[in-house]
Formats: sequence, C-alpha cells, structure tokens
Amino acid sequence: MPLAQTNTVDTPTEGDLIARAQALIPVLKERSKSCESLRSVPQETIDDFRAAGFFKIVQPTEYGGYGMSPLTLYRVLHEVGRGCMSSCWVLMVLALHSYEVYMMGKASCDAVWGDDQDALVASSYAPLGQMEKVDGGYKLNGCWRFCSGIDHAQHVVVGGMVQIPGHDRPDYRVCMVPASEYTIDPDSWQTFGLAGTGSKDIQITDVFVPEDHSHSLIEAHLMLGQDKLPKHYRYPFWVAFGFCVASAVIGGTRGGLDELVEQMGARVGSFDMGSGRAPATQDPFVRARLGKATVLVRGAIARLEKVVFEMTDFIERGEAIPVPDRMHYMAEAAQCGKDCEDAVMLLYKATGARGIMLDNHMQAVLRNVLAGTNHISMHVEGMAINLGSMLLGAEDVSPIC
Repeated sequence: MPLAQTNTVDTPTEGDLIARAQALIPVLKERSKSCESLRSVPQETIDDFRAAGFFKIVQPTEYGGYGMSPLTLYRVLHEVGRGCMSSCWVLMVLALHSYEVYMMGKASCDAVWGDDQDALVASSYAPLGQMEKVDGGYKLNGCWRFCSGIDHAQHVVVGGMVQIPGHDRPDYRVCMVPASEYTIDPDSWQTFGLAGTGSKDIQITDVFVPEDHSHSLIEAHLMLGQDKLPKHYRYPFWVAFGFCVASAVIGGTRGGLDELVEQMGARVGSFDMGSGRAPATQDPFVRARLGKATVLVRGAIARLEKVVFEMTDFIERGEAIPVPDRMHYMAEAAQCGKDCEDAVMLLYKATGARGIMLDNHMQAVLRNVLAGTNHISMHVEGMAINLGSMLLGAEDVSPIC
C-alpha cells in the first residue's frame, strides 16, 4: 500500500484563495452557457480550479492538501457561485469529499491519493442501489443517481442501507468505488436547473468494496471516533455537508445580486411618465427588491458563519458537539437555502418581462438556485419538523435528520 506523500506545495492563505475565486467570476460567467449545454463542467474550468488550489482546501496535508477549515471552502464557494453555480456545485462536491475520505482512514486515503495527489472523488449518497454485507466488506449492485462531477472523478462514494448482523436497525453507509468499477450513463442528466453539474447515473455490477474503503454516515454524523482526528476534521459530517450545499446556493444567489445591479444600471423604464423614461435604478420596486434580497443573502452568510464558530468553540474545548445542537445546525443550513430561494425570487421579479428571455442570465440564476434548494439537505420543512419534534420531546426524531 502506498505511503502518504509529503506536502511540498506552498499553502496559500484564505485571502489568497478568495482572491483567486473572485478573479475567476467573469471567466466562469462567460463559460456558464457552454457548461449548461455540455451538461458537464468544462475541463478548462476544472483545470482552473486545480491551478487555484480549490480542490486542496480540506484535503489533508499528509496527502498534498492544505488541511484548512471547511469555512474556508464555504467562503470560496460564495465567490465561485457568482460566476457559475453549476461549476460551483461540482467544486463543492469534489472538494468536500477530501474531508470524507480522510475520515475513512489511511487505507482510503492511500487508495485515492497514494499515486496521484490530484485525484478527485464524486458521490451519490441516496441509497438507490443494493449494498450487501459480506466477509471483509460489501458487495454492490445497481444504479446510483445524481453523481455530480462524475466526469472528472477517479473514485465515487455511494450510499446504501446495510443490515449488519446483530443489529436491529440497518446502517447507512458509503462505499468508495474506483472509476474502473462503474460505468456512466452519458444521457441520464436532463434537467431544467444545474444542468452543467453533469450529475449522471452510474451502474455498478457485483463490485466488492473492502471494509476499510467504507464508513458509516451515522457514525460520522454522531462523531464517533472523530476526537482522534485533527481539529479541522471534527465537524459533524452531515452538518459540514449541509452548509457546503448552502454555500453553493449562496454563491449562485450572489450571482443574481450582481446580475440585477448590472442589468438595472443600463436599463430605462418602458413608459414615459411625462418627464422622460426614468432609469430603472430609480424604480422604487427595483430598489426594494434588491435591498430585501441583499439582506436575505447576508443573513444566510451570517447564520452559516455563526454556526461554524459555535462548532469550533466546542472543538477547541475538546468537547463533542451535542446531538440537539447538531439538529439545530441542520435546520439552520436548510434555512440558508430557503432565504436564498426567497432572495432569488425577488431578484427575478425585479427584471420584469425581460426576465423570461432565455438570453437573460437572471432566468438561469433562478433555475439553478431553485434546483439547488431541492437538495434534501435544503428541505427546510423536514429539518424544522425534526427540530421541533426534538424540542417537544417526541420519540420519532432522527439524529441525522
């Protein structure tokens, strides 16, 4: 088994990474239409992300990464999404899985990065295929959907419900599979939003996955054994994941704020009210909608950062993050998505009739944000019901929502 390699790269600061993301915004926006028509992030964008170091943000230092906090990744996503939300979504998925691979342990890290420290991992968590416990690991069969960024990955982690002998309830696990063991359905991603993510179906047939290339998502969320990991890897996985999704949505919505300011700066009203056609920037409804949307987006960012700071305080004190707090945090992540969904509707309505035109970028922003907030982690009602049930002392509560 390959040994971990020494990190010989210079580690940028968080400010460096954010500046690189901001510099890419106009490039990504220019490519956004081709990204959507390709139904996959262009390779040149993946190359730009790699050159900027984005895939290494939470990758462990022992394997050539920067070993930074998830908050740094969130802040980069807030910028990248302003240019192209589909590209941001794929960056979110491929970058965050470095965090998960490290949680799986050395065998998984060696399998991914032992020979190639630039290797990437995609995912399909929904337990759609069959996962069976066998001697030494798991046997996989079936189709897994929504594999964002699969065209650019060397491995994929797939989810499944597994009945473990001696346990009353099945475990919710993921298994890591190399690209040589699955096939991609190239025409399976036909969507009205986030089309550029290329979240295609994969087929897996009779593939064996060793035990040490797998982990329990339930244990990862409950933080079992995470006290042995470096501090940046002790955030509950589902919370870290939920806020990563929220960050992509925030980035896409910030792109909508940019778009409305740009469009209204060059636009005049349709009607002459006797003193000439007034600039759209003087329209009180445009002003109000932009102002309200801005407050919603800033509120979502503030909520995200507050939660990360709260979790960091627990971690710095060497304490486990209580399960009730984690349930609050899952609901908070979903609320970030809901606030952005409300914001993008305000922005879209401010464009008027022009907003329905396919060449108006705002309709793409709207479609992508709506698609992103349909992700299960953004299910604000479900998370709120689970949180409210816990607060009322109900027994039918899921600790991982």
